[in-house]
Amino acid sequence: MKRLIILLAAGMLPLTAHAADLVIHNGSSWDFWYLYVSSTSDSEWGDDQLADDTLESSSKLTLQNIPCGNYDVKIVDEDGDACTMNHVRICGTTRLLFTDELWTACIAM
Repeated sequence: MKRLIILLAAGMLPLTAHAADLVIHNGSSWDFWYLYVSSTSDSEWGDDQLADDTLESSSKLTLQNIPCGNYDVKIVDEDGDACTMNHVRICGTTRLLFTDELWTACIAM
């Protein structure tokens, strides 16, 4: 019986060890209206992670339980300007902080 419990517990470790959180902190002066996160291997964006919400200036959002891996992240602001970051490694807790300088540099690319 002990062996079965240990095997079951060991089998559960990879599920929790490979879950990741993505924290998006909007430290810019603009509100973010859309947020897309998709695996780098996907050819299309998934659903808008903000749905009907807005990530306002000076606020943050945490997306939880993302499988560890490489992702593309696209954020669109209130003016329709888009910032796309490719091959973002999300594992453990990954934080993306957008200041005015970083946001304007990203949308200029």
